[in-house]
Amino acid sequence: MNIPDELLKLQELHRTGGLTDDEFAKAKAAVLSQASPAQAPASPVAKDLLLQPQDDLTPQRLRTQQITAGTLLLGIIAFLAVAIYQVWVEKNGQGLGAPRDLPIITLVAILVLSVCAPLSFIARRWRTRQMLAAGHRGLMALHGDSMVVGWTLLASAAFTGCTAYLLEARTLALGVVGLVLLVMLCTFPTEARVRNWLQRQTALRSSMSREEAGTF
Repeated sequence: MNIPDELLKLQELHRTGGLTDDEFAKAKAAVLSQASPAQAPASPVAKDLLLQPQDDLTPQRLRTQQITAGTLLLGIIAFLAVAIYQVWVEKNGQGLGAPRDLPIITLVAILVLSVCAPLSFIARRWRTRQMLAAGHRGLMALHGDSMVVGWTLLASAAFTGCTAYLLEARTLALGVVGLVLLVMLCTFPTEARVRNWLQRQTALRSSMSREEAGTF
């Protein structure tokens, strides 16, 4: 029996929904019980990837993250639609706030975007490394957590931009919201993006495990 090939087949069945977590764990244990030491996966990266069902990119796990991301996107779009309606239908192109030469709230929105956009990526990387260093083993759950952290920061900039446009009706405020939506669409959790992320974090986790082992 080719143990790595059998494990890969089981993993693919689990990923496509053919096996539940419990069924996958039992089938994996049955295959590994027949393995000799020489047949066991030698690569730490391959071993981490094959032996941990909680890391698998299953349709159910991917759908959960997509629903979370989609809900946040729809919330921003709905608020933006309300702001545009109020400005152009109710106020004939004027904001709800008192007219002023200096668009203070729009400038605040730009400032929030300039801080939150880079911080969202930094926070995601920092949280991922911290959780891996702490021994967190479920990469799919970690991906979802880090995505929420990053997107929450982006959403704060988008909602500030919507508020600024509602009050001041400045095109720059719309630009802030548009940039946030663009970043969100470019980082939306598609299957290909999540799979690439899992591969990178699996390699990182393996590297951190080897470094930790080398300290003893």
